[in-house]
Amino acid sequence: MRRGGRCLCGNVRFEIRAEKTYLDICHCKNCQQQTGSPFAAFLAVPLSAMTFSGSLKKFDDGETVTGNIVERYFFGDCGSPCYVRVARAPNTAYVFSGLFDETDD
Repeated sequence: MRRGGRCLCGNVRFEIRAEKTYLDICHCKNCQQQTGSPFAAFLAVPLSAMTFSGSLKKFDDGETVTGNIVERYFFGDCGSPCYVRVARAPNTAYVFSGLFDETDD
């Protein structure tokens, strides 16, 4: 599967090439605060399957329920969240599903 996406302002684009992806939903308070909604919908993909044109900023979120740091990557110009990484799956990027160019499926 090949999918592309971008941030709100369009200054950063990304592409994912992965055989399998999985939808994941998080309801933790930190994801609620990051998205401003009751949950965050992610597409879980191998980190190695992602390429970017542009740069991201990172916030190390240590105020989590587990106490483990969640790496929260976002687009610096417009503030759109991009993806998160967690300790239990260090090679997986949980990409915010609303960023993809095509979201019909």
